Formats: sequence, structure tokens, C-alpha cells
Amino acid sequence: MDIRVLGPVEVCEGGTELPIEGAQQQCVLGVLAAYHGSYVPVERLIEALWEDDPPKTAKTIVQLKVSQLRKTLAGRISSTTAGYSLAVPDEEVDLARFRRLAAEGRSARGPEQAAAAWERAIELWRGQPLQGVGATWVERRVRVPLLRELWDLLEEHAAGLIGLGRHREVPTLLQGLRNEEPLRETPHALAMTAPAPQGRAGFVGRKAEAEHLRTLLRAGRVTVVTGPAGIGKSALAVHVGHQVAADFPDGQLHVDLGGHGQGEPLPAERVLPRLLGALGVPVPGEAAAQLDLYRSTLADRRVLVVLDNAAHAEQVRPLLPGGPSCAALVTSRDTLRGLALQGARPVRLATLSPASPATSWPVSSAATCSRPTPRGRPSWPSSAATCRWPWPSRARTSSGAPGCDFTASSAARLAGGDPAAARRVLARLASAHLVEVHVPGRFRVHDLVGLYARGHCTEDDDPAPLQAYYLHTARVHVRRLPPPRGDLGGEPGAGGDRARRRPCTTRWPGPGSRSMSRAPPPATASGPPSSTRRSAGRPACWSR
Repeated sequence: MDIRVLGPVEVCEGGTELPIEGAQQQCVLGVLAAYHGSYVPVERLIEALWEDDPPKTAKTIVQLKVSQLRKTLAGRISSTTAGYSLAVPDEEVDLARFRRLAAEGRSARGPEQAAAAWERAIELWRGQPLQGVGATWVERRVRVPLLRELWDLLEEHAAGLIGLGRHREVPTLLQGLRNEEPLRETPHALAMTAPAPQGRAGFVGRKAEAEHLRTLLRAGRVTVVTGPAGIGKSALAVHVGHQVAADFPDGQLHVDLGGHGQGEPLPAERVLPRLLGALGVPVPGEAAAQLDLYRSTLADRRVLVVLDNAAHAEQVRPLLPGGPSCAALVTSRDTLRGLALQGARPVRLATLSPASPATSWPVSSAATCSRPTPRGRPSWPSSAATCRWPWPSRARTSSGAPGCDFTASSAARLAGGDPAAARRVLARLASAHLVEVHVPGRFRVHDLVGLYARGHCTEDDDPAPLQAYYLHTARVHVRRLPPPRGDLGGEPGAGGDRARRRPCTTRWPGPGSRSMSRAPPPATASGPPSSTRRSAGRPACWSR
């Protein structure tokens, strides 16, 4: 018998497909196969079928579906007070065969044997797991986790093919994953590095960072690579991982933690079984036992652990090797300050200047930071979920602040909030590398992030408050200029920056004058827009 769930749910015996009548029966069988080897409680099957709105007869319906499946499977479903379980060998479930072949590849003696095992594992997939059945619970608890197992294996297989010199196969292997998960950086990085067997092309602009990472990893340090989306964190991690492979003879562990992609970030308790399987050791049932075994197994090995796309320090901390013989390389859009306080070494990837000889990977790949939605508009990065100020509208309006940079006050005026709240939100955005503090008190947005945010602007995002803010501030300062001076007319009004008498300086207008000159307020009887621009270019004797 062959029970298949890595695609539409099917059962075959002797080359003949057995009928599994109805989506509910297919869903029950799919969940039992996904949890093969353990008992599935009736309550979990009810959630899989109806989520939070089951009928009063839900338990009876589940029992009926299991009874019908028993007849089809010739009694191969066992039941206890703990629930139901498939009573079939691992070889009769395609998911169990997939996991066995994936583990065989990870423990193979050579890269050729690993590639052969992984190719057989990938061939078992026929589409989306449990395709077309189940409620949202199935999507969240079964389908997405199983897809992540496939995605992890595709990335491992692609890296192995590059090591074997089979570079031409990598883009085709990863094309489906890149289309399905455009926010996942590692497949883009592998596809971009694949055409360059020497491992040099595309990384000229990151030579200093790569050398620093190699030094830290060879010393057995925990290193955190941070930076905004699309900057090349995963690409650099893959590149450096290949360069230090000889320094870690017991291998490398790589897992995408899903911190900033589709679905929820992977918790440590779901990652540990994968890591233990890759290490070739049996997986205990209890999470605490898994953690103890993970650390004790790594204690006498020389392994590099790559934790890609982390969401926060708490997600990473249990997965770090405890001994000095191993090293860990973590990538994240967040600064992960909690790890830095414990001794992790941060390596921040800044935006490459136009004069740089190359970028870590093509800028076009950074444009994948948006995912189409049913309305055709990109969805907001998951980093935004950590901001308590209403993020999307505030981010898009702040990104619309003209000029090279902006202050918390101008962002607050544009977004309709107060400066104290703006400063708190901007600090969070800076931690997530969505804005940059390039000089104290002044922020700027990367061109791609700004372009992305401005694509969300709607008719409700009115620039008039920012125009009024600049005009009011300019009036305050222009009135204090020595004659001759422009006359903006009117009164300073509320909300502008106050001028403080100081020795003659050109600090204001300074950085802000570029923003003012690009934000012409509407012409009024009290003063034309051009007068603001003229005064913005003159030295001032008072500054903010």
C-alpha cells in the first residue's frame, strides 16, 4: 500500500488507486499521515476539518470518517484513548520516505551520495501537501511546515550541486521555490552564485565583511549579520559558508527560521527535530530532551550552524551550539540586541554606494520585498508587525517625506502623531533596518524601501501637514535673519520648530533645507512657494 500526501491525498495498492470519498475523508487521512508515528486526538481532527466552528455532531462525524477509512485501508488505523494512528510501516507513507531520504542525504559519506538521495526525496512531491483539503488549521499546522521541510532540502541540494560543479541545474531546481517564496533570500542567493563556480563573482563589494565573518567563524564565535531586506545577508552567509567549509569537517547545519516570510516564524521546538535528524541521531519526544541531545551531540563535533532569517533573539538562543568547537552564523533584519548582550558579534551590512565595484547580488532581487495580494498591492513586511504605532500608514507617509532625510518631528507632523511617539516608532524601525539613523536625530529611508512604501500611498495620505510644518518652521527662522530677507508672510503658527539664538552658523537651514526645497507648499496670498526655497539656501544665524 502507498499512502500519498505530498500532493493530492491518494492511496494506491498494487498499482490501483483506492477511492477516498470526499474532502473530509481525505483531510482525516492526510492529517493522520502527516503525524504518522503518533496518535492524533479527535479534537485535532475536528480543528483540521472545521477550525473554530465545528457542528455539534463533529465527534460523531470524525468517528464515521475514520470507520470508512478503516474499510478502505483494510483496518490499518489503530485507536486508543489518545486518538487515532495509521498502523502502516514508514515505507508505505510518502512523507515518511521523504524524511528518510532527506536524512540519508545529510548523513551520506560523500556529496554524490547526498545528491542522489535528495533527488529521490524531491521526486516524491507532486504538488502542495494535502492539496485542496482542510481548513485554515491544516494550512498553518500541516501544509506550511511540510513545505518548509521541502524548501530547506531544496536549498541544501542546491548548495550541494554547486559544490559538485553542477551549477547549471541550480536555477531550474530553485525556480518554483523562488516564485512561491519571494521573500526567502537563500534561494535567490544560491541561484545568483550558481553561475560563478569560483565563488567570486557578485561579492566584490562585500570583501571586507566576508573576511571579517571568516575570521569570527573560524574562531568559533556566534556572529549575527543584520541589514534591511534585499541587502544580501543570506547571499553573504551562503558565500562565506562555502569558504569556511574546510574549517568545519563535521558539516554545516542550515535552516530558514521564517522570520520575515510567509506564515509565522518557526519556533525552536519545531526546528530542533530537523537539526537532530540532520545530525543523524534519534529524536526524543520531549522538547527538553531534544535540546539536551542537540547540545551534547555538538559538544564533540566541529559544525557550523547557519540560522537564516531570524525574527528575534528568543527564537535563536536555544538553537545556538554551546561548546567552543562549533560556530553559528545568524542572519536577520532585526539587530537581535539580546544576542549581542550575550557576546554575539554583530556584522551590519550597509547599503553599497554607487561607486562600489559590485553588489552582493543584483538589486532587482531586493525588489522581491513585496508580495502581490488579491488587490495587486504588495503586502507589508512582517517586521512591521512589531510596531505599535499604526505602521503601514505611518511608514508610507514618513517614506514620502521629501529630501535626503527627515526628523522625528517632521515624520510626526506628516503622519498626524506626536514627536515622542514618532521617535519610539522610528527607533523600532531602525532596529528592523527599515529606516537608518545616518546622523543623530535625522533619519533616512533606503530608496527601495521608500519606493515600496510610496506604492502604498492612497488618497488619504495628504502631504499638506508636512508642507505646513516646513512653512511654519521657515517663517520662524526667516524672521530672525539679518536684512535683506525674504518675507513668507503670515504667522509662524503652531507646530513649527522653534529658533534658538546662537552664534552665526549655517547649521539651519542645513540638512532640512534639502527637504524644504523639495516640498513646496501651496502658493498663498501671504507668500509664494519660491520664497521658501530662496530663504532655504541662505546662511542662518539661528538654528534648531
